Amino acid sequence: MIGTKFKTMSTIARIIEKYQGNYCTASQEKLCELLGKYQGADIGTRTLRYHLRNLRATGLIKSIRRTHRNPNGTLCLRTSAICITCWGYEQLYKITRYQYFKIMADKLKKKYYPKLVKIFNKKPLPDAKDLMELRRRSKEKIKEILAQMK
Repeated sequence: MIGTKFKTMSTIARIIEKYQGNYCTASQEKLCELLGKYQGADIGTRTLRYHLRNLRATGLIKSIRRTHRNPNGTLCLRTSAICITCWGYEQLYKITRYQYFKIMADKLKKKYYPKLVKIFNKKPLPDAKDLMELRRRSKEKIKEILAQMK
């Protein structure tokens, strides 16, 4: 995730943060305009679609089509809602260390993966010294059991 793909994703994240929502509904033209204005990436809508498709394929974002019927029965298409996934926020946090991305990743983990959050929050993993001590103790216990069996 280097270059304009990262800039595209961070621009989407900033829009989500600004409007305090869970998704971005900006049009592709508006995203291109914001990328040029704030990120210095002057790209066209075709390049933006390529980047969005690539980000969707890697699982960093997801798009939700938004449609509804008009009172006269015709189908009305609106801009797609773009959501950043938990993994996408984690990748943004790794690159930028911006605390909002960490908060959003944790929020999405709690919402969509509650069992995993419970497993990882139960107790911290032991460090290297503790692991070496456990290994030494287990070897001693095995030797004691073998000595008792003789």
